[in-house]
Amino acid sequence: MSNELTYVNDEDIVLYKNIQKSNIKNDGKYIIDTKVGLQVKNLKFIINGDIRIISENRSYQNKDNYDEEIKKEDIDILSIVGVVVGRVMKD
Repeated sequence: MSNELTYVNDEDIVLYKNIQKSNIKNDGKYIIDTKVGLQVKNLKFIINGDIRIISENRSYQNKDNYDEEIKKEDIDILSIVGVVVGRVMKD
C-alpha cells in the first residue's frame, strides 16, 4: 500500500450530485464513466474548450501531470455522471 494520500480509497462512499454536462463550468472532482467503470477524477476546463482528466495517482499521469486531454470537438465521448460533493471514509 502506498503512503500517498488520495481523496478516495477502496470501499469509501462518494457522494455526488447529478449534473448536466452543459452546466459544468468549474474545475473539480467529478464521477466519470469509463471503459473500466465509474471513477473519481479531477477535471480541468481549459479556456479553449478542452478538458484535462487528472488522477491523484501520479502513476496515471503523463509528463504534463494529467492523464488525458479531451479536445473540444470530442467532448461528447466524455461521460460525466456528476460532481463530487463529499465522501464517507471507510474505517
